[in-house]
Amino acid sequence: MRYTNVILILVIIYLGHTLVHGPNGLRRYQEVTAELRQAKEYTRNLEERNLMMKVDIESLKKTDGSPTVENLARSNLGMIKSGEVFYRVIFPSRQEASGK
Repeated sequence: MRYTNVILILVIIYLGHTLVHGPNGLRRYQEVTAELRQAKEYTRNLEERNLMMKVDIESLKKTDGSPTVENLARSNLGMIKSGEVFYRVIFPSRQEASGK
């Protein structure tokens, strides 16, 4: 009877250790759950970005020569209309201002 109890306790300890630290144990489950959470967050961010891009594309498709296209050309490409005068204001850097 005594040997049976010792063997039973050793088997229970082994099974408990395998459950927590085994290749498919609780520790690995927690790691995979964290990876899944990160992947879902990344996917959600990409879906939001794609939705914003689709809205921008639809806005550009609907407008013919509208201010949207003009604003994009002005801000991204630095374009100006004919007859406009372009002024470039250059502020002195902090080093130049303190050195004089």
